[in-house]
Amino acid sequence: MSLNKRIRKKPVGKLSNQKEYPKITMEQAIDLVISGKSAEGLRERTLRDYKKDWGYFVNWLQKNYEIETIDELSPQVFRNYINYLSIYQSIIS
Repeated sequence: MSLNKRIRKKPVGKLSNQKEYPKITMEQAIDLVISGKSAEGLRERTLRDYKKDWGYFVNWLQKNYEIETIDELSPQVFRNYINYLSIYQSIIS
């Protein structure tokens, strides 16, 4: 008894694993997150800390990349930021 091989269909147009993200600025992104977290009932202190931490990230981005909207972010950018934080932490410890 022979098994029939599956015929692989070629994707039409865009690859199925690529997603399109909205082109919103960093400021719009944090405003969106903060409004959602505020609706969840988080405390003002927590919301302020989110804004402050986001500000650190955006400042680092401006110094190291030419990224203006969140759709330009990639996993590699986040990895680089995490590496930067770990190196910075080891310096101040």
